[in-house]
Amino acid sequence: MPHPLSANPNKYNQPANYTGLIPWPVYLALQNKFAQYLYESDRDWVRRISASIMKSPDQILAKDLMNFSSNDFKSELLSKVKSKDWGQAAVKRDELMDGLSRVATRQVYSGGDKGIKAKQVHLNPSALAINGQNAESRAKALVNKLIASTNVDTPDNGSVFWNGIDARKLVHYIEKWNKATPGMFGQLEATTDVRLVDGQFVWDNSPQGKNLQHYFAGVSENLGNKARGHMTAAVLWGFRNTSILTYAELPRILYGMSEALEKGQKPAVTDISIVVIDAIGSSGDVKIVNNADILNLPIWQPASGTRGYSKNECTLTGTKLSNFKNIQGKWTGKTTVPNSQALRDYFQSRPKKPSAAAVRIVEDARNLVRDSNKF
Repeated sequence: MPHPLSANPNKYNQPANYTGLIPWPVYLALQNKFAQYLYESDRDWVRRISASIMKSPDQILAKDLMNFSSNDFKSELLSKVKSKDWGQAAVKRDELMDGLSRVATRQVYSGGDKGIKAKQVHLNPSALAINGQNAESRAKALVNKLIASTNVDTPDNGSVFWNGIDARKLVHYIEKWNKATPGMFGQLEATTDVRLVDGQFVWDNSPQGKNLQHYFAGVSENLGNKARGHMTAAVLWGFRNTSILTYAELPRILYGMSEALEKGQKPAVTDISIVVIDAIGSSGDVKIVNNADILNLPIWQPASGTRGYSKNECTLTGTKLSNFKNIQGKWTGKTTVPNSQALRDYFQSRPKKPSAAAVRIVEDARNLVRDSNKF
């Protein structure tokens, strides 16, 4: 999708009769049902889904989606007259807040746990009305509603997390792998409501930037909370000190494991496999690190004056995952790994057997990185 800051958000071209905004939930729903292909332009994607959406049983989806917005949006989506940059309008950061307030009816998920499928429920429009003292507090409340409504159900052993990987490519390959080996990969980051929007935004100090960071961090923590069985992660160069995987997802998983073990219970996440791609200090190596060994993986950070977008812009912090203290998010000041002897003993007792998902990811690891990070 176009970078949200690449053009003046007030100057995108739209049909003259289109007056509505495309709400954030609609964009997520469309991307999940009709995933945009690698290198497919926004215009081509819209044309393709406008044809598909009218085919049975997708007419049901079309009917549900149209509850989200106006008849103008329905006409624009289902006609052949497409706005060149409507995708940019869909991902405009302000519409995460503004668009939600225009939703007429909205589908969310409730319930859902091990062995229980989440149910779609309809919210009354008034349930989305947020009253607050100021725009910032209202926006934060809307983001919290979106976090709560995002579907993060996952089957056992189906959890796939990442940092530094090209999310769009990972989704493409997971869909391909699932056709060959059904059930190997489940939902979570690769196949949930947030699968194609990870990394699409630049965090900044504006209220919108902070709210989006809050959204992704909140959803990601929920993803970690829903992980079960053998969790898999793919990381480029190692664990980045400011990645959501490091400061939100892993803490939720590891502290959850520790709490269960302290109570004498079996943890929901039983094993962890990390695929480390082109680790700092190596030359194009791809390896799987499993269970107790993940605690010794190093943490890296962008070198001074850089963004950490290439390997030569990265430097090791000198800290291992086992004693790294988070510098942002809910877990700020706390270590990613809890100080739990029960957790360490548990990891030592687990077999050093990688997940099937990790083994499969290794085979295509070089195809999962961004073109600028080829090795």
